[in-house]
Amino acid sequence: MKTLTILLTALVLSVLCHEGGDLYAQESGEVTTLRSFGGHLRSGNIRVILNMLTEPLLSEQKRLLETNPEYPQWLSNFYKNASLQIVGVKRVDAQQAIIDIAIDRKNNEPLSKTRLILKLEGGKWKISEEVSDF
Repeated sequence: MKTLTILLTALVLSVLCHEGGDLYAQESGEVTTLRSFGGHLRSGNIRVILNMLTEPLLSEQKRLLETNPEYPQWLSNFYKNASLQIVGVKRVDAQQAIIDIAIDRKNNEPLSKTRLILKLEGGKWKISEEVSDF
């Protein structure tokens, strides 16, 4: 009986890992965009960050990013040791995806959760909306 339980557990884990691998492969463009975005947040690279955004988030963030000379350094400091953990990826359709992330700043604060809505524009995934602590 114990052997059967172990075999069933291994089979379930194998199926789950295989399905997760397919999901990751299917969603890799969105995930790659998210990982790149996290790196640019850590470096405070405003020009690239703005290029990774689209409306309506672009309009919301553009003024702050372009007019506040301290903001790039603040971004870099805020995200310096942070890790972005992907909690969920959902493809809404061929042009839109939702990625839920948890941000661990490694400073003994609770994880913050953020939902990003991505849209495919000109063959590139761009972040169009952000919902914090959803």
